[in-house]
Amino acid sequence: MAQTPTRRLSSEHQMDNTDSRDSKVRSAEETLRKVNQDLERLQEELAHQLNQDGQPLGDRGVKLLEEIRTLEGLAHRLRSQIESKHPIVNPIPTPPAPAAQEEPVSPKPKPQRKEGQVVTGLLLAFLSACVLSLFNVTLKILLKLSPEPRLVLGLFPVDGLITPGLGNSLLILFLRMIVIMLVFPILATVLYPSVWSDLKRFIESNDYDHMLKVVGSGFFLFLSQVCIYIAIGNIPTGIAITIFFIYPIVTVFASWALFGDRPNLARIIAMIVILAGGIMALPQGGIEGNTNLGISAAIGAGVTFAGYVLLVGMGTKKLHPIPFSLVSFAAIFVFSGISLLFPLPEGLGVVIEPNTQMGLLIGGTILGLLTLGSYLLNNFAIRFAGPALASIVGASGPALTALFSLFLIAEALRTQQWIGLGLVSLGVLGMSLERMLAPKKA
Repeated sequence: MAQTPTRRLSSEHQMDNTDSRDSKVRSAEETLRKVNQDLERLQEELAHQLNQDGQPLGDRGVKLLEEIRTLEGLAHRLRSQIESKHPIVNPIPTPPAPAAQEEPVSPKPKPQRKEGQVVTGLLLAFLSACVLSLFNVTLKILLKLSPEPRLVLGLFPVDGLITPGLGNSLLILFLRMIVIMLVFPILATVLYPSVWSDLKRFIESNDYDHMLKVVGSGFFLFLSQVCIYIAIGNIPTGIAITIFFIYPIVTVFASWALFGDRPNLARIIAMIVILAGGIMALPQGGIEGNTNLGISAAIGAGVTFAGYVLLVGMGTKKLHPIPFSLVSFAAIFVFSGISLLFPLPEGLGVVIEPNTQMGLLIGGTILGLLTLGSYLLNNFAIRFAGPALASIVGASGPALTALFSLFLIAEALRTQQWIGLGLVSLGVLGMSLERMLAPKKA
């Protein structure tokens, strides 16, 4: 039977309405997808900023929080629109609810992490700090500081493979970076699938100012790594890491000078505590090496690491932290490789003893895997517990390194040095707590 004109027009009108509704749903779904991507990017950037020990949140962090809250509200409204515009399975109209029962639409609060997730995240952050401390002690074991082998756990004699020095530090760093550059691209793809498209946009952007900041951060991290290797070769491992932790002080003053981010009373007190602890922890001579060189190198490691932290804060504004890390690692790999090509003065160059090549390759592989292990554990710690809580656990770095050194290689410290180490850890913890509370105040 032929349809009447009225029924045919009504059918066509319904089809047009359906097509229009479907088109709006698809448009809303595409917008929601982009909003979720932007939200994930901003959350990752905020997490990276909060995870930088000693780095104040600053105006950028406050703006990130505001943008995240705005996007969360927009995402909620888009989801509500999509749900309301999807075709209804039951065509029978449903009577509207009474007006008194209607509730205004408002952004849903961000779901709180479950207690079990937070505990898991804190445990992962602690394991990350332990792996990083084990890295420092492993580096010490690889260094040949005396003709006698070093006893590991008081039972296993292990001969050092390479003497501490500038050239040898560059060699160890280069071997470590070979392993990282072989594995980290795969790890980065798993953690952040958009890493390669982000890197392509970064390269094609021709934003040379941004590129300089990203590559410059890798250069400062390269200098910091070389300095800390030299420091560990000349003074006790725990003391070298304790002195290195002066970098939050340098970061705060540099942020004040460059960005006008004046330190508040809490940061000033924390800096005084860190400085006092660092002075108390200073070694006063020993049999391991050149004490003055070790102290100077540890201070240099902290200062250059502060430069790295500052450039990270500026560089991750346009690049996700994971591709940013990949560029930084690649920069260290290139800088260490190029540095090995230049001849160094006698006594500073690379010196490899016979029959140690295989041991050095194994040692470099272990150092690279420990670095990646610590990075991966910390990444998941941030996801489970949040960046602020994860960074608080990072304040245990000096104490954990000293304890690992004591139990694994019997590297003992004096009572005064233990007190200084505790003060440094307390000061860094105070800065982390202040940074965690700053978003709530903002």
